[in-house]
Amino acid sequence: MNLKDILVATALASISSASLADVAADKTAETEVCYGVAKAGHNDCSDSSCLHDCSEMSKVDNDPLEWVAVPKGTCTQMGGVVKAQPDACPFDEPAVAAAVDAGAGERLFNGGDHARGIVACSSCHGTAGASENAEYPKLAGQFAKYVETQLRAFRDASRPSPVMVTVAKSLNDQDIANVAQYLVQSSTTQSSGTAQPQPGVVASSTTLTHQEVKSGTVSN
Repeated sequence: MNLKDILVATALASISSASLADVAADKTAETEVCYGVAKAGHNDCSDSSCLHDCSEMSKVDNDPLEWVAVPKGTCTQMGGVVKAQPDACPFDEPAVAAAVDAGAGERLFNGGDHARGIVACSSCHGTAGASENAEYPKLAGQFAKYVETQLRAFRDASRPSPVMVTVAKSLNDQDIANVAQYLVQSSTTQSSGTAQPQPGVVASSTTLTHQEVKSGTVSN
């Protein structure tokens, strides 16, 4: 092969390589977002802050919550679902909580609610949470978050206590928040003597007693 033939062959090879590169680039550009066919270790993801094991680290084959870029027109053939673009992360709308009512918490703590089978907390923990019995802790001034956490644990029985589970099972989230807030405030209203319930609060002596709860005679 002479020099001329070598130069022509080199030129043709260059043109052919360029054409193949252009075709490959076009094919790469012609992709679509496909959900439900991503394979383990090969997933892309819309946002790694909300989807588990994203950014090519999925441990689940064919995860419907993750996507992969596939050649256009092949997604449905593989059993996937085509999307115009990756889904945005779903965010729950924040729940609008009812206003905490310390007054309602005071009435429930010191008076109970016989209609719902809720014994007055003061029967054991003292009026306004100022217990004078070493068997039952003082709750006045306790952190609201702590009170809420413990009451929920008693309510779902994840913290075992026959008496407290019986009492807490009838409390709803609003009751718990109200009582917790009342206890936070009660420490500022107590004097050196026994704190007195505010007007309108039923005295614990007229409500269900701790013994009723302990004996299982509480009824709704």
